[in-house]
Amino acid sequence: MKCLCLPFTVFLILLSIGTVRGQLDSIYDQGVYRTYIVHLPPGYNSAQEYPLVLNLHGLNSNAAQQQNYTQMDAVADTSGLILVYPNGVNNSWQVNGTIDVDFLQHLIDTVRSEYSTNNCLFAMGMSDGAFMTYKLACAIPATLTAIAVVSGNMSNFLQNNCAVTTGLPLLHIHGTADSLVNFNGTFGIPPVDTTIQFWVQNNQCNSGPVYTQLPDLNLGDSCSVETFDHLGGINGSRVWFFRVLNGGHTWPGATPAPPLGNTNQDFSASVAIGAFFKSYCPLSTSLAPQMPSAPVTLFPNPAQTQVTVQSSGPEKGDLPGITIRDLMGKVIWQASSASEPHSIRLEGWPRGIYIVSAKDKTLRLAVN
Repeated sequence: MKCLCLPFTVFLILLSIGTVRGQLDSIYDQGVYRTYIVHLPPGYNSAQEYPLVLNLHGLNSNAAQQQNYTQMDAVADTSGLILVYPNGVNNSWQVNGTIDVDFLQHLIDTVRSEYSTNNCLFAMGMSDGAFMTYKLACAIPATLTAIAVVSGNMSNFLQNNCAVTTGLPLLHIHGTADSLVNFNGTFGIPPVDTTIQFWVQNNQCNSGPVYTQLPDLNLGDSCSVETFDHLGGINGSRVWFFRVLNGGHTWPGATPAPPLGNTNQDFSASVAIGAFFKSYCPLSTSLAPQMPSAPVTLFPNPAQTQVTVQSSGPEKGDLPGITIRDLMGKVIWQASSASEPHSIRLEGWPRGIYIVSAKDKTLRLAVN
């Protein structure tokens, strides 16, 4: 876990030269100054509230490199997220103690005191930052809304000492040819499949996942992707696993890093994570009073040949618009206005998860 090859360090340094984009700031924490970058969405307005996302870098990396490598800013800009990139001490995270858990809690409180945020808090990370994300999830599960990890894992010790009783949505992305965080596990670190099952059981999700084979859009990346979506967890939680076949210790959709193996280009990890987070929290919300909108339901869900969209509240009428996107954010079906209830034919749609937006609500549709 604590061994990153020099070529990766050089690669990230080259990526990050002169690329800090956002407010570089610091807080005094436990006797030292800790630095971080804050990226605000365009048109940030303190009269609105925004979800907050922590994006944690890998070992021997830093906040600016993580910002440049993941290109998460572009996703945050379209989704109305406040992104925070903290720096670990000596370019690493203390996953075996409490120092960095305390620092991140202090950082969360500081950012919320300085910027307008809502109750949605997300954590994500790469490699060592993914290990730290799992550590944070076990330490403050009630505070987090959802987490996402790429090319990381959690130790046997942490699994044996982690209890998340309210359900915590998880998206995990991992390459089967990862040479640094071995997909099949190593001393003290279980196979990735074991970690996925830990969270499936912890969140009380369906043991049988919805399986999707993503289209192999880029034959030149030498890898492909299959996803396993375990739905039906506590409080709507789920465990969504992206298995990158022959993928390396890399961030899908990012600039390839050959020393670390294949970088999948069939989907963007950042886009997938942004859609995942968005499904658990609305976009930036105005502080001004708003009339409540009628809840929207999908039935049946999962669906096979047809799905119906309808308001479940007392207010009926035409739906102002329905948009259905796949996991890449591509619009699959759209109507600017639709009578209610409205049925949509699904013949020919690939099996998998789709994001349905209707009446300012975002729902997940499983097509079997």
